[in-house]
Amino acid sequence: MFCDKIFESSYIKRIVQDEGVISKCKCCGENNIKCIDEKKLYQILEQIIDLFEPDEDLRDHVRCEIIDEIEDEFDVDFSEIELEIEDKLEELVERRLNTFECTLSHNINRFFKVFSNRISEEMQNEVLNSVLEHSKYYNKYLASEAWIFKFDNSGEITMGLNEIKNTIRYDNRFCINISQLFDKHYPWKLEEVLTDHAEIIHSDKKFFRARLGCEMTEDEFYSEKIAYDRENIGKPPKQKAKNNRLSPVGIAYLYLSNCINTSISEVRPFLGQLVSIGEFKLCKQIKIINFSKNNIKIDIQKDMDIESEIKKIIVYKYLQNEFSKPFDPQKVDLEYVTLQILGEFIKNLGYDGIMYKSAMGEGGNLLVFNDKHVKCIGTELVKVNNIQHDHKKYDSFSDSEIFNEVFPLFS
Repeated sequence: MFCDKIFESSYIKRIVQDEGVISKCKCCGENNIKCIDEKKLYQILEQIIDLFEPDEDLRDHVRCEIIDEIEDEFDVDFSEIELEIEDKLEELVERRLNTFECTLSHNINRFFKVFSNRISEEMQNEVLNSVLEHSKYYNKYLASEAWIFKFDNSGEITMGLNEIKNTIRYDNRFCINISQLFDKHYPWKLEEVLTDHAEIIHSDKKFFRARLGCEMTEDEFYSEKIAYDRENIGKPPKQKAKNNRLSPVGIAYLYLSNCINTSISEVRPFLGQLVSIGEFKLCKQIKIINFSKNNIKIDIQKDMDIESEIKKIIVYKYLQNEFSKPFDPQKVDLEYVTLQILGEFIKNLGYDGIMYKSAMGEGGNLLVFNDKHVKCIGTELVKVNNIQHDHKKYDSFSDSEIFNEVFPLFS
């Protein structure tokens, strides 16, 4: 029996309150509280659980992977040393399995608002074990074992997006209808996927824009470096508009960032360079498509087509990655073109802009189609004092546990 306190889902909470019976909750231990039983919870979660399946081959796959690594690193035939390191091998397999976040509860929490974060993953799996007793997995699998999302590796969902991207790149670009292309591969309209992530940004929100360099003021006595003024910190004239992530040559949109450091990172200054920073404020609230959201989860509802909803999230995450990932500067002409067409499609739907994660920093960027919706309220000149990069020597093996754990056997 489970009370509503262990759930995040508003839908499940309502069912507990409307249909529950007075009992003792197995999780929180509270007496005389409305609860639902395991069978009822399975009826609620059946569609969700059916999206996942036990990964029966994971242990064997991990074992083979480790054996291959050992043979490659130490130039040995594993069959000749198998007896000698069998115990160590099984220990390594177990350790690597423990690093995988693949329990049933973890998989469910990737996509759905079900359990409250106040209860541990271990407790969540105990709840799910009692639910599985009413499923086809009864006496076969535990929730704490390895489970996989059925669509994770199939490529089925993102295949259509890859085909659309390749069509735009190599076949047909200027007379393309991206909505019709999308319709050929998916059961929902592109507008529907986008509308799910439409948001309003209110007029009190501030953003920033960086421009390399500065202006000089001079008189007969001295000269001074100052930031570009408000008229020269905005979008470039259309005659100077270069090829950008969401705007082709000749079309000038205003690119802003939600923090100063991100705006500086976007212009890629060198150490010691002077950078002009403009602070911008929205003149009115604007409606955007937000591709910068994290941890998107479905709050299940009655009669919801859960499989369809989860596929839409995967499409969104694919697009989110396309908007934000770094591109090879030598290939941006091809990489940008699909995003530029999608950006224009969003503009023609009546949206004012697009928010997306920065490829250069931790913040986010805002593209505004019409710069009359914002105004620069001030500028300042800054100097880049530090450029940080995190790195390590690339070696696919020496940092692994295989090298550190097995190497002593061969020393």
